[in-house]
Amino acid sequence: MTLRAVTGFEFGTTAGWVTGNAGNKIVDTATAGCTVTTSTPRGTGTYCLDITASAAAQGVEWTTDTIGTSQNRLRAVFAIRFVGSLPAGGTQVAFVDSGSSALIKYDSVGTRLQVQIEGGSNVNASSTVVADTWYVVEIYLDTSANPHTLDWWVDGVAQTQATSAVAAGTIG
Repeated sequence: MTLRAVTGFEFGTTAGWVTGNAGNKIVDTATAGCTVTTSTPRGTGTYCLDITASAAAQGVEWTTDTIGTSQNRLRAVFAIRFVGSLPAGGTQVAFVDSGSSALIKYDSVGTRLQVQIEGGSNVNASSTVVADTWYVVEIYLDTSANPHTLDWWVDGVAQTQATSAVAAGTIG
């Protein structure tokens, strides 16, 4: 496995994120409302990515330009915190386009993080989510065989694996 991108957002700005060449840009897409800020709360360091909820979909996207082509395994680690209160509805936290999309979501009914590989069942985290608390989420997606598998951890605790009966393929 090859490390493709690491960022702690210590650049202090989103300027130039999507304009670098394929080997140097940080993200492929950043929608309006995504800022790098020194505002608290943040984990460690001086800056954090702030995605302010609104009626419009907001977020950043990594595609084959930043993760490379012909990959069939992906490991990602990120920290998330719902500031002030939990979302009223289900919320997509992260998305991996693997030919059979892998989703990391917040489930407002069970107040838990949840994963799903398209065509498979939703798999809930073992613990509930609390507002104003940092959670470190780690995922390992393997699309090299049928079924595709998604192993995941929340704060270092292994969660139930998600699977989907899909032919072997690549991510992106």
